[in-house]
Amino acid sequence: MKRNLIYLTSGIALFTGSLFAGTMGAIDNIYLRADLGYNFFNDPSAITASYLSNTKINALDTHVENRLGYNVGIGYRFIPQLRADLTFTYRPSISFEATDDAPEVGTANLRNYTLMVNGYYDIDFNFPVIPYVMGGIGLSSNSTDNIYWPFVQQSEYGHTVNYFAWQVGAGLAYAFNANLLVDFNYQFVDLGKFSNTGNYNTGGPFNLGLTGTPTSFDTLYSNQIQLGLRYYI
Repeated sequence: MKRNLIYLTSGIALFTGSLFAGTMGAIDNIYLRADLGYNFFNDPSAITASYLSNTKINALDTHVENRLGYNVGIGYRFIPQLRADLTFTYRPSISFEATDDAPEVGTANLRNYTLMVNGYYDIDFNFPVIPYVMGGIGLSSNSTDNIYWPFVQQSEYGHTVNYFAWQVGAGLAYAFNANLLVDFNYQFVDLGKFSNTGNYNTGGPFNLGLTGTPTSFDTLYSNQIQLGLRYYI
């Protein structure tokens, strides 16, 4: 009886230990991440309203200022080489401008938010530095402030549009220890289009009306560089 009790106690201890170890292994595969990025944007083409007639024209020129971005996420490592994460990125106060046929330069700010599901393949050479490739899909939300047109002293009201977003990239991760890595990466990101409403606060000096052609930009892309931390919990 005593021997059976010892066997039973040992069996329970082994089972509990195995279960605990399995649970810890699963938890160790979960990670949190935070990144600081810098976005090099393209200057997408745009349409806007003519200075004289309020009809649709191609903007003579456009410009989008490069800007910082802030990224957080949570991920899971399925096998040593394969992982995935869900990330949220905020790109605030992106200054942009468009030039009409006056020529007159209208200026405003854009806020971009992206929510992305990403997959990664880590290439492990048994070195502290681990290269990887990645790709992701998700949602991009672009919100513009009012565009101010100085010659006609009009403000064109802002607008929010949502688009399908995607990104591809590569990176290098350096492991300080089993849990903490510093991550340097590059992504090419499709952020979708953005626009204002074509509705104005005044008719302007020519009294052309409160509604015209919306100032609308083609797809905004970012060559994004990020530096961040990844922590396995």
